[in-house]
Amino acid sequence: MERLACIFNQIRPTKNVALLESDLSHQIKQNKINLIKDWDISCRNSINIHQHKLRDYLRPNKRFVVTAEKIIDELRSRYECVIGVHARRGDYSTYLDGIHYHSWESYLHWANQTKQILENSGKKNVGICICSDDNPPSLVSNNKGVYFSSSNDFMVDIHLLSKCDYNLGPPSSFGTWISWFGKVPRLVVCNNTELTSLEQFEVCTTC
Repeated sequence: MERLACIFNQIRPTKNVALLESDLSHQIKQNKINLIKDWDISCRNSINIHQHKLRDYLRPNKRFVVTAEKIIDELRSRYECVIGVHARRGDYSTYLDGIHYHSWESYLHWANQTKQILENSGKKNVGICICSDDNPPSLVSNNKGVYFSSSNDFMVDIHLLSKCDYNLGPPSSFGTWISWFGKVPRLVVCNNTELTSLEQFEVCTTC
């Protein structure tokens, strides 16, 4: 690449951990092919300005959308409000010594706390939609008022959760995307999380 510097311009972060828009604006060269050499790129302003174009461009394939929207339409025919739960368990059992690995009981507890808050605010019929990379016990699958996605396709799940009214789950880019793409208020849960207000949920403005 160094030998082809007359054609290619390599862009790297300067002092920051993430590659920021300021780095890009200073390093981009209009007369060359620009190659960004970093995986963590932060372009908050550009994402905000072009968010509608980005959603159109990054929308999942039609077959995933159709499957997900068929599920959410069925849920909305039964519930006034739907809480989406991203129960990421598979790789999180060992990642960072399992700090973000939560039990099924914990996920149900957080979902039911959210449900109670919504019902106290006037919602009469609240459903829970859980998507996971793990198979749930009967505690979840047989729970009345809980829908568990058995699509076995993460693209269906990510779009399904982006169509819910609220979302909760551990920190992950999957959950951030759900909130940003669907403009869904999201709560990142940890071991000591207790839900007391809907103000704890926020829409992610970047992805």
